Amino acid sequence: MATGGLKDAPEVITVSDANTQFGLELFGKCGADRKDENLFLAPFSISTALAMTQLGAGGATAAEMAKALKWPSQDRPLKGFGSYLSLMSSAAEARKGNSYILSGAQRIFVRQSLTLKQQFNSDAQQYFGADAKTADFQSNAETERKNINTWVSEKTQGKIKDLTACWLT
Repeated sequence: MATGGLKDAPEVITVSDANTQFGLELFGKCGADRKDENLFLAPFSISTALAMTQLGAGGATAAEMAKALKWPSQDRPLKGFGSYLSLMSSAAEARKGNSYILSGAQRIFVRQSLTLKQQFNSDAQQYFGADAKTADFQSNAETERKNINTWVSEKTQGKIKDLTACWLT
């Protein structure tokens, strides 16, 4: 992967390599029982969501997540994610007007009663361009499901309308 003068090139390469390994393993496991079916996965989206979640983990949980994400160490490659996302955004901007659009959006939805540490919010914003939004999953699961779907639909220009079709209810 060419990084062309990117100041965090080693971290971007770490994220890229880990994501490739993660994606291949994920595809292998998800596709094992689907030999005659099509399978579409977005490994970078999945690993980004897990990496954001891992910001709130510690100890054995953080170590297991790092292992699952194929990171070479337990250290979080946060700079790499931030630079990788920036690189993708720049590539998408350069290709505006083409017949396809590459865009990404990150947000983490957390239950209302959970208090997030300021460091979590700061890291999520700095490295992933993400914010944390509280949601009342316990009392208003259907409303929150619709809110998530609306946000996703807006961010994908209507391409994904029902990300949470039924699994929250």
